[in-house]
Amino acid sequence: MRSGLRSVVVGCALLALACTGPKGDQGEQGPPGPAGAQGPTGTFSGTTSSPVTFSGGATISGGTTINGAVTINGTDLFAAAMAGLSPAVFGYPGGTSAGHLSCGFPTTLDVSTTVSNGNATYGEIIYTTRGAFNLTQSGPGFMGCTNVCVGPVTFFLVSPSAQTVVLQGYVDDGPSKIYVDGTVAATVAGTINQGVNVPSGPFALSLVACSSNGFSVGFSFTNQWITTYNLSIDIDRTFHRNGQ
Repeated sequence: MRSGLRSVVVGCALLALACTGPKGDQGEQGPPGPAGAQGPTGTFSGTTSSPVTFSGGATISGGTTINGAVTINGTDLFAAAMAGLSPAVFGYPGGTSAGHLSCGFPTTLDVSTTVSNGNATYGEIIYTTRGAFNLTQSGPGFMGCTNVCVGPVTFFLVSPSAQTVVLQGYVDDGPSKIYVDGTVAATVAGTINQGVNVPSGPFALSLVACSSNGFSVGFSFTNQWITTYNLSIDIDRTFHRNGQ
């Protein structure tokens, strides 16, 4: 008598069983998800020897030690703080003088780094509007002086090229003088519209106003010639920085 049991083969799909087939191909990447919320403001403490760039506002609190140069837009910190200003040196002429006044104009000016009597690079810093200023003087004057002068006012500048710079202003009845690197470049009087040749690179431009009819000396320049001719201030020479 044969047994009543038989072997039956049933497909996996017909049974509620977990069947594992071969791994399929990877599908295409889905679209990016929505941006998450911005995280909290970060803080930094410690030291770093790497360059640090601040984008946007930055607040530095507490004691901070910076070793090495600090630059802003490629310019050192002091020069960056002076950006947009046009300072000049209101010098003391030496010799027969009283303060910024002298009896007669200097034939030449010393604009070197040598410390000497009458060196035009030493004096008071004045601030101008891109080269425009008014330093008109009046008072008791010199006894017996027929040519009272005020100055020199010296700008230490850098020019991108050799060019002619036009100065407009009033320098009394003269003879008044304009100097380039300490040498007389022009003799002027009254209301002027005077072209002055300047070299490429660093140079000194000095101004002296004189009066031959009394102590009162008109001394003003009205055009903003420093920016007109794309000149820049030589910070080192103006402030005697770095041994200048």
